[in-house]
Formats: sequence, C-alpha cells, structure tokens
Amino acid sequence: MTRQESMRVLQITGLERAELVEMPVPQPQRAEVLVKVLAVVTCNQYDLHIYHGRPILDPTQPVVFPQPPGFPGHEWVGEVLELGPGATQLQVGDWICVPGGRPRGTGRHYPGAYAQYRVVDETVSIKVPKGIEPLKLAPLEMAACVSASILELKAVNAIEGRRAATWHRPSAARS
Repeated sequence: MTRQESMRVLQITGLERAELVEMPVPQPQRAEVLVKVLAVVTCNQYDLHIYHGRPILDPTQPVVFPQPPGFPGHEWVGEVLELGPGATQLQVGDWICVPGGRPRGTGRHYPGAYAQYRVVDETVSIKVPKGIEPLKLAPLEMAACVSASILELKAVNAIEGRRAATWHRPSAARS
C-alpha cells in the first residue's frame, strides 16, 4: 500500500456543529493494525446525544466541545491495510469490527471511526465476512453490546423466565 500522509476526520466542534479536519494517518504500534474504514453508522443513542450536547453516560457531566476527532463513531467495519510490529492475529485484507465494551488491550486511546483510517488493537478486533455490504456489517457493535447486557442480566438471574422480545416468522407473501 502506498501510505497516505493525511486523512479526513469528522469532528464534533460544538453544539450541533461538525466539520471535516485533516489529520495524519495514524501509525500502528505493537499488536495494532491500520484499518481503512469501509462504513460507519451513526448510533442514535450515543453519537446523537453527544452531537446535541446531551450527556448519555453521566447526566451530571456536561458534554465538552470540541470532541476528539472521529468520536464517538463506534459502530463501524473496516479493512486491515497494515500490521504493526508483533501483530499476528489478523492479516492484511481482513475485514474487522471492534465491539463496544471490550477492553482496549494496550490502554492506548483510539479515536472514533468517523475517519478514513484508524488504528486498533488487534486483540479486541473481530474478523467479519468480506464481501457483505459494509453498511450491513457496521451495526454489529450494537448487537455485541445488547448481547453483553443480556449475558450480564442472565448471570445475576435478572431475566430468568422473562421475555424481552418475541420473534415471529414472516407470514407467506400475500397475493
């Protein structure tokens, strides 16, 4: 790959204001990979709360602007372009996502996915099938969050014998 020097990144700069900024393309460090973002979807909870200046995690804390470049941008899918030193779990060309709530490995801060490229710790990345429409894969992060919440509730017997949702098979096509 011919490495680009800079990239465009969306940054929420103020209440209901965002702009594209130029930043250097990040360098992967130990056990990290450089990823080209193929698709990112806007989370109707976290991303829009931040954009509209409404705190979501701690309602007593104000939303501070500007937000970090590319943030929040947590529902995304991308293609691995480059391996950092010691990266062995992924290969160039793999498609990945990073489910929310997973530990970030090295503790290094990773900007959000409203960017052309991002660097992520390969140990928290999940390989996804190549060739599926990227916008259909990007929301996998949300599914992982829902699953993690259900597993936590199940572990403390908070949902035993209860239904949160019911799935119905679609009826035959009507003529």
